[in-house]
Amino acid sequence: MTVTMDEDFLRATAHLDNETAQVKPEPDADHQPDTAPSPQPTPTELFTVLRDITDSPKPTESTPTSHPKSSNLSSRRSQDASSRRTLSRLASSDATTPCLMCPSASKLVCHVCDSISYCTSACSNADSKAHQTLCNTRAEYVQRPNEAMRRAIYFPESPSESIRFTWVKFQEAWTEDNERHEIALVGGFFNVPQNQRSSYYITRNEVLCRRLSHTIRVIAANDECPFNQINSSVAKHIDQHHAHRWKGPLLAIALQNTASNPELPLGDDIAIEDLRHVLDFLNTHNSTALSTDLERYFGRTVRGVRINSSGDRASAEIPDEFEAVRVPTTHSVFHQTGSCTLPISEQVEIPIIYAKSPRRADREALQETEKSGKRKSDWNSAFRDLRQSWLLSSQEDFAEAAFIRVSEDEMVAEYYLGSAILVRQDEKPLCVKHVEALWRYNKYLLEPKMTIASRTVVAPGSAGQANGDEQMVETYLCKARFAQFYSDGQCFQRTAAERAVPSPYEVKKQKGTLKRKSSANFFTRITRKSKWEWTSDCDRDSGAEE
Repeated sequence: MTVTMDEDFLRATAHLDNETAQVKPEPDADHQPDTAPSPQPTPTELFTVLRDITDSPKPTESTPTSHPKSSNLSSRRSQDASSRRTLSRLASSDATTPCLMCPSASKLVCHVCDSISYCTSACSNADSKAHQTLCNTRAEYVQRPNEAMRRAIYFPESPSESIRFTWVKFQEAWTEDNERHEIALVGGFFNVPQNQRSSYYITRNEVLCRRLSHTIRVIAANDECPFNQINSSVAKHIDQHHAHRWKGPLLAIALQNTASNPELPLGDDIAIEDLRHVLDFLNTHNSTALSTDLERYFGRTVRGVRINSSGDRASAEIPDEFEAVRVPTTHSVFHQTGSCTLPISEQVEIPIIYAKSPRRADREALQETEKSGKRKSDWNSAFRDLRQSWLLSSQEDFAEAAFIRVSEDEMVAEYYLGSAILVRQDEKPLCVKHVEALWRYNKYLLEPKMTIASRTVVAPGSAGQANGDEQMVETYLCKARFAQFYSDGQCFQRTAAERAVPSPYEVKKQKGTLKRKSSANFFTRITRKSKWEWTSDCDRDSGAEE
């Protein structure tokens, strides 16, 4: 999910992993992972039997159900009959209850756990694979073993195990100012030191553009951890092409509300619907997916540009080298640790950051081997030119001719990096015309001048000439020069729309809103099967409705 993490919130909660501070050591048996859950229900017990809350009568002792149930399932449901009736009444009376899978209002409820609501059977079917992992065992995790335990969700790494509920012990602790808080004892679930684990704090489901009722803390192995096996229980439910590769076991615990002081966390029971929020986070956080690559994404996006490699342009029949795209704020380009700013764009005061993009799905099987030569399709000279701080005219011809040296010559390899995603670090819109102009500025204005400066022969007494050539190049690496270059270029655009594209120095950050985009098809409109999407102010399609 694209759940973004506020920096202040992260700093305030950075100590939450300190499980030993002011806490006496506990025996390992108190926080070992649970054993495997009870067997999955038979097909006749599956949760997908849904009840229309709006039209169906309230379940009472005198109202028989029309859906067959096995004896063990009926027994389990009867143990919690009163709580199920309460949930049903709340859902039926509150028309604003949102669907778990999309922004629409819900109309259906899971008939087994009686906790999860959906707007249509299509949304329930999309969530069924994940929901079934916990639905039939929820009743077993209603009553806590003791007051120190809190319900959590465990994601085992073994292919033979599935996602399951578990209990996590929370140890009471006190600050120096006698303020109470709780520390989750999670070490037994990982069997690795604390410095090899990372925590992610989720307060919003960015996929749904929705704030959560409490904070979810996801604990996972970090890059320093020796785990090298992809977590199979997670991989079954997320995108295999674009999602981050999560390794080792994962654990999701809950902390009470999101508005209280995060420095004093108190444990909470994780809810069954939190599984969807966690999976959305694991699917989108640090992902390489664009908004069009995600089956479900209703969150915020930023205008960006994809520079397509020669192979991607050919395979997807995309004629344009520079392609306008919508980049989710959960994309890996926004979560990089190193410096990934285009050097010349930074000097002309346009903060553009970049990230390499994976091959399109139909090219994923290509092997990067010298013998096959298939890596030649990753040729992307425009991206290479934009990544350089100093360009020479002879390098491109040499790199194209010397492909065989791609694995041993760094200069040659820079031309074969594949497609790339570019966005502005300040999240202002980045237009195709901005990137095209910057590339032309690098290629046709700066590169010849830099080449001349590099070829200057420094003879005795001629140092001033060499320095003069370099200083002349420096005069073009400023905002004023590029702004004039862009303005002059706009005069030669073919259409009025192209000429109206504002300068990269004039664009403003756009505050977006979630709207339902109407379809031109009459039958689609009357059935309300319209697509929800994030629409920015001053950038609304004519079909968007309030």
